[in-house]
Amino acid sequence: MLFCSLLLAGLLGEATPLPSPTNQCAHEAIVVTPVKPQIEGLSRDDLANSSGTVDIKVVVEADGSARASIERSSGYLALDMAVLRAAKASTYEPKTVDCKPVEGTYIFRFSAFSGTP
Repeated sequence: MLFCSLLLAGLLGEATPLPSPTNQCAHEAIVVTPVKPQIEGLSRDDLANSSGTVDIKVVVEADGSARASIERSSGYLALDMAVLRAAKASTYEPKTVDCKPVEGTYIFRFSAFSGTP
């Protein structure tokens, strides 16, 4: 069908637009270089009494700069602050829409029990 449309357009001297491919130039904000939180000095008892998981909301500006705040606390302030410092020290790539960087949000999640951001 597409071949027939192109052939007919060629005979008539008109261009028939091809279906546009899926936009490959769009993605959410991502972490490029995650920094691991320094939790070695934290009390194991306090960690055991917390959820052990912290979510940091990182707003990534179009220029890649970021600001971060605690979205979900573990219930242990020292752990929350260690993860917040790590999220702020990490580097990010902004959200992209139509191949242009725009402000976006990234959730920097850390679990003390798995040890990965």
